[in-house]
Amino acid sequence: MRKFTTPTLNITIKRKSGEVATDLVFDYLIFTLKTGQKRLDKRVEYSEYEEGQFKVRFTQEETGDFSGMTARAEINFFTGSTRVATLIKSVNLDENLINEVVG
Repeated sequence: MRKFTTPTLNITIKRKSGEVATDLVFDYLIFTLKTGQKRLDKRVEYSEYEEGQFKVRFTQEETGDFSGMTARAEINFFTGSTRVATLIKSVNLDENLINEVVG
């Protein structure tokens, strides 16, 4: 992901075996990216999840607010009072030569 851009991440949820998890049932999920002390949470409703995939959209302000060159990503699923989380993955953050919000 490049800082100060407006990317849409297409997230595919896979099981430990590597197969796509197409049969998940949940009320909503929270996709989290964190660098240092900065944390960004994106809520995704079950209706936005299809065949093991969902999309997360970012603004220039959101991507520009991250520090460092690597973020950590995690998904928490919520069903009633039950909460389950994925393993934490790394996401590369590329610099932008226009290091500011343009618009």
